[in-house]
Amino acid sequence: MNIQLSKRMQAVADMVIPGFCVADIGCDHGFVSIYLIQNQIAPHVFAADVRPGPLSRAKEHIAQAGLSRYITPVLSDGLQNVPVSDGTGFTADDAAIPSAQAIVAAGIGGRLTVKILSDWPEKTKALSWMVLEPQSDIHIVRQWLAQNGFCILKENMVFEDGKYYPVLFAANVLKQIRKEEIDRIGQMNLSAKQKWERMGYDSAVWQECCDLYGMQLIVSGNEVLKAYLVHNMEKDRELLYNMEKAEGNERLIQRMQEIKDRLVLNQQILSFMEKY
Repeated sequence: MNIQLSKRMQAVADMVIPGFCVADIGCDHGFVSIYLIQNQIAPHVFAADVRPGPLSRAKEHIAQAGLSRYITPVLSDGLQNVPVSDGTGFTADDAAIPSAQAIVAAGIGGRLTVKILSDWPEKTKALSWMVLEPQSDIHIVRQWLAQNGFCILKENMVFEDGKYYPVLFAANVLKQIRKEEIDRIGQMNLSAKQKWERMGYDSAVWQECCDLYGMQLIVSGNEVLKAYLVHNMEKDRELLYNMEKAEGNERLIQRMQEIKDRLVLNQQILSFMEKY
């Protein structure tokens, strides 16, 4: 049973650093977990899901792949029942029993992702890194990471089946496994903000842009992000056109102004990406 991942899930798997024991949070059918073992990316994976149904199917797939020795299914609400390592990848009591050093969490809403990370703070603090693919509210995830000692070192965005999916890799600053990269990201952000200001744009909104769309995606001129911005602007213009035909009230006028402000900001980001 050789796993072929979707474009979205392949983007997630491609960000996993080889050699770490990984917990696949919200594993669904277990395909990412199996892929990480089959391709010798992770020595052990915890396939965790809060739902018994998907976890049961994951167990079947793991058994069919002959990987029950390397993948441990766990019925768990987030990190609750997942053993997390202090850095070695194995429990303190028995070096033969693995524990997670990092997590993958894909296909989960942004607010739920933050809840999962916040519910077990000691486990989250012990993680070396995480690969996240929030399905919504990614700005909340980016803000939480920055406020809780994680630095986003890499981002990607893929387009699949008519939808746009951002994927990010965040390292625990205290673990210093990528210290030079963390320093490089800080310098990149400072340089980009200065460029933003030189273009005459409001420096106060630069962080908002980064939270919404990802600093590295913006700076790299990511083509999928450009398409996403254009797509959103087309939707906003159509929405604004329909709203302008409606009878106005205070709330409608306020909403129209919010859309106009967003259109301006997104156009500024596109212009920045073209000239950076």
